[in-house]
Amino acid sequence: MSKWMKIVFINCLPKFLGIARPQNKQPNEGENFTNANGLNYFDMNFQSSALLEPTEMHHPECKHGTAAEMHHHERKHGGAAADENPNVEAVALSAEGQKTTSAVEFIAEHLHFEDAISEINDDWQYMAMVLDRLILYIFFAVTSLGSIAILMKAPSMFETIDQQKVIEDNIRA
Repeated sequence: MSKWMKIVFINCLPKFLGIARPQNKQPNEGENFTNANGLNYFDMNFQSSALLEPTEMHHPECKHGTAAEMHHHERKHGGAAADENPNVEAVALSAEGQKTTSAVEFIAEHLHFEDAISEINDDWQYMAMVLDRLILYIFFAVTSLGSIAILMKAPSMFETIDQQKVIEDNIRA
């Protein structure tokens, strides 16, 4: 949608026509958005301290430790990671973990793309609603003015006309 269309049809005309943009859909009364603990999914506020640290993600005896631990192990034994930064605090993932991470990233990108498409779709629907209301007002005005004009030009039904005089005037002319 071009910039002038957004300015005219989304910002200016709705104010002039008295249209408010519809709000996002709210959950229905019967829908339940709570988890097993009774917390509402939409009201959860995650704090960074509540999230797991990379060292807490694995059991202490798990073969997949943090990258810093693997770096320390490889430095002792002369591995490939000896030249990397020892302060790295990332989690070393297995092939399955990397596939899972890749899938989650794909889903996140897809959801972001869907949100962008949904926003564009909502803008077009709102513009259509504004145009619909504008055309309704124009139709009402043209129809009303046309009806009034026709009624004003029409002769009155209660006016008496001398039919004999009209016939004589037409014969003479």
